[in-house]
Amino acid sequence: MTVRPSLLIVDDRADVLRTIARYMSLHFEVHAVRTVEEAEACLTVAAPSRVLCDYWLGRKVPNGGELLFDWRQRFACIEKTALMTGTKTAALEALPGVDRVFAKPLNFDRVASWLLEREIEAPPSDPVMRVSRP
Repeated sequence: MTVRPSLLIVDDRADVLRTIARYMSLHFEVHAVRTVEEAEACLTVAAPSRVLCDYWLGRKVPNGGELLFDWRQRFACIEKTALMTGTKTAALEALPGVDRVFAKPLNFDRVASWLLEREIEAPPSDPVMRVSRP
């Protein structure tokens, strides 16, 4: 039996979270949460190796880039991180703690391939931004 990698998905919108989680569950052990508190509890207990986080999680909440930077410092389980966003992809490409930025609507196959480390070359029309981690 092959052990599937674990993936934490963080998005404040239940419909978006449910859609992403449904697809990603084909490839990962998925932990889908809507709040920072739920995410941190999951990171503490389940220790997922990958995190896919929305950039905008609502008012009075740190943005996804800030969260990923903080979580990478505090949770050694995290191997790969990705942000998803509907805007600002170019501005987010150099955020510390973020390995990759994916534009919404997500190309689920491309996101899963990257998270699984089976990356394929993106066609020129694909809105995927490559990010290098410091």
